[in-house]
Amino acid sequence: MRMQRIAATTVVAVVAVSIAVRVQRDARDPASGSSMEAGADAVTQPSRFRFTDVSADAGLTETHSDLGLAAEQAMTSGVAVADVYGTGRYDIYLTRVGKPNSLYRNNGDGTFSDTTSEAGLIGPAPGEGSSAPVFADFDADGCPDLFVTAARRGRRALFMNDCHGRFIDETQARGLAVAAPTDGQDAHEHGAAVSDYDLDGDLDLLVLRWDPLSYATASSTERACGSADHMISEPAKPSRSGLFRNDGTGHFTEVSDETGLSLDGLHAFTGQFLDMVGDDFPDLAVTGDFCTSRLFENVGGTRFRDVTGSASVGIDENGMGSVVADIDGNGTADWFVTSIWFPTPPGLRDSSKLGWTGNKLYLNQGDGSFEEKAQAAGLEAGWWGWGAAIEDFDHDGHLDVVLTNGFDDSVTSAERNPAFSAFVNDPMRYWRGSPGLRFTEMAADVGLRDVGVGHALVSFDFDGDGDLDLLIARSNKTPLLYRNDLESDSSWLRVRLVDETTPGNRSGIGAKVEIRTRLRTITGWIDTSGSYESQKPAEMHAAITPRDTVLEVAVWWPGADSPQVIKQPPVDRVLSIQRSPG
Repeated sequence: MRMQRIAATTVVAVVAVSIAVRVQRDARDPASGSSMEAGADAVTQPSRFRFTDVSADAGLTETHSDLGLAAEQAMTSGVAVADVYGTGRYDIYLTRVGKPNSLYRNNGDGTFSDTTSEAGLIGPAPGEGSSAPVFADFDADGCPDLFVTAARRGRRALFMNDCHGRFIDETQARGLAVAAPTDGQDAHEHGAAVSDYDLDGDLDLLVLRWDPLSYATASSTERACGSADHMISEPAKPSRSGLFRNDGTGHFTEVSDETGLSLDGLHAFTGQFLDMVGDDFPDLAVTGDFCTSRLFENVGGTRFRDVTGSASVGIDENGMGSVVADIDGNGTADWFVTSIWFPTPPGLRDSSKLGWTGNKLYLNQGDGSFEEKAQAAGLEAGWWGWGAAIEDFDHDGHLDVVLTNGFDDSVTSAERNPAFSAFVNDPMRYWRGSPGLRFTEMAADVGLRDVGVGHALVSFDFDGDGDLDLLIARSNKTPLLYRNDLESDSSWLRVRLVDETTPGNRSGIGAKVEIRTRLRTITGWIDTSGSYESQKPAEMHAAITPRDTVLEVAVWWPGADSPQVIKQPPVDRVLSIQRSPG
């Protein structure tokens, strides 16, 4: 970011937190530009922009696993990013397979320290594995607790924070324990998400499982999703996924049946709760393998209704990662689903007949329906996609898309299915947007050259310089931390929420935020879920171009009928908005 002086500012109901800004380095011009459809006046000239791998310097040198994972076991490597220690800096929790998980404390100087042992967070079964982690204050005591799902033959666990730097395993006592798999199959709990779905002021929990027991009956990879015979031919087996309601004290009861949330037969990966139909209640978007992605409408906070067909979504053959954002700039929540695509090699079957037609971009039409536009936008070709993020990484006023990918179906290349060989070293993707909902792929041009099997992907500002960096968790390998080395004349604004009136959801998860400028309105939601086996910070980031001015920020708190409006907020800083009484 450009160097500039930031004045101390006090606004009613707002605490403006200044961020230290450093001189960027190792930057060069990107090869081409693009942006979201937000008006030509909002676009800057191309910024000097490049990502730099700083993983080793930051201290992230431990591998995800040393077991040589492949096939179904190579579908996991998770990460959660949260302010665990209350320092205002983002810490990192990485899950492992066959070794302890790792908690890294952000030292504030570009490095991290391993504090796993002191915190008691090596994981519930270090010899087996963990997958999707999520921090949340489940008991409303002001300290983030940790829930982590199971991988391999491990078990899920809920670790409660004693507010003195130590986490205690209370899974059984708080209603989240399940029996370990006895069917010879791995746990495959790939998804965890928190939401106040019933708007009662505390955070509930969704756990999603890709169930290998249904694998043999899933034939949708041979057919197009939406056709009459794409569904599983046998009756759906009972799901081992579930929605758990919080009683406000951090004790949980499964309410999948009670709320009508039918997860049976879904090969579920990633879930996100956001209002997608416009009635203020958080709906649930679930990505699933074998044509089992689903959209569930939240009806009054008491039950869920499957609206996949009427909404015209769920045509992704192998939905894995998920990002819900206002991608086309019209103020509604769109849905980007990562899936499988690759150019058909000579001698192999047409990829469209294998169910490998790529990512899907479902644009919200504002009437409960969506229109799929991934191919038209240039976003379908992500190879074997997993985690993703949609943010304005280059601060040109428009959203970009980044995706990690890869799959290895066997331990040795001699055993590998020839149709899968292209995915062992497929390149990660970075699409820079342009007006008219068009994107240009340029990952290598901006320094993103990873060809490992990456799963979790989180964008966050780890070094506090005002732009968004990237963290990728990779199967069998060390994680990648890419520092964003951006030089730009644009300003930025990052919104965080503080709701002391609702201690069970202090960060305002589920709130809608509009940053209204002279040229446009930037819409976002406070959410920590999405991507794949990932948790991101509860905040909204926006770039403000040189010709633009922020007029106000409007916040629709969860359950509120009208927004709280902050006039003429300062920029180039984190804006911490406290909920006004009443």
